[in-house]
Amino acid sequence: MKNITCDEFKHQYQSNKNIVLLDVRSEQEFEDGHIDGAINIPIQFLQEKVKQIISDIHTKIICCCASGGRSLLSCVALEDLGYTNVINLKGGYNQYCT
Repeated sequence: MKNITCDEFKHQYQSNKNIVLLDVRSEQEFEDGHIDGAINIPIQFLQEKVKQIISDIHTKIICCCASGGRSLLSCVALEDLGYTNVINLKGGYNQYCT
């Protein structure tokens, strides 16, 4: 399991448009604020919806949540589904905003 710091993420995300930022927080949390360009699939719907939205299992996916716990679980779930390039945003949205 790979992790990325918020500083590393900011640099990579700005320079690489082929990264999918997957926010796994609830719809309400996402509506209250999110990183520009993120797509929202709440963790409880991840396994049933992700393949409809991200069909290429080799896509670089960075998962985020509020602080890093749900996104870490989401990374494990995505790897179990066969996704090969999954990274956890360490510290999540809360750390990103500081």
